[in-house]
Amino acid sequence: MKLELKHRVVPVLILSVGGVLLLGLTFMGYYGVVLLGERFIAGGNPQLFPMDRARFFTMAVIFIVYILVSRFLKSDLLKSLLFISPFTMALVVVILKYYETPFAALAIVALLYLLTLGVFRMKKRNWMYYYAASMSFVIALAYAWPR
Repeated sequence: MKLELKHRVVPVLILSVGGVLLLGLTFMGYYGVVLLGERFIAGGNPQLFPMDRARFFTMAVIFIVYILVSRFLKSDLLKSLLFISPFTMALVVVILKYYETPFAALAIVALLYLLTLGVFRMKKRNWMYYYAASMSFVIALAYAWPR
């Protein structure tokens, strides 16, 4: 039981709590980008600021940073924890891009999710990557789905 606790329960707790905290930091950083962009690019008028482009470029920067950082990490737990932020941001960007057609957004997000799981399976990744991708999928739907 102690071995099970160490190899299953503790990583799930770390991924869950750490992932939510990391997402909080990610979205606060994105909000900072939006505030700065509205202030300096759009001259204080939020209607003139291109939100779609800001979301996309923020997501791209986060993905590039993840790719660069993950190349130097050995721990699957840390790599999968850091994967939560860019993948959730990518899914949120897609959902918000197709906000007016929610079923198209769901189809695209589900396809991205399944392709990601397929890549993990092809590369024989640890179960923690699957958990991180699933957590990202659920959080992105809960956060960005039209109400």
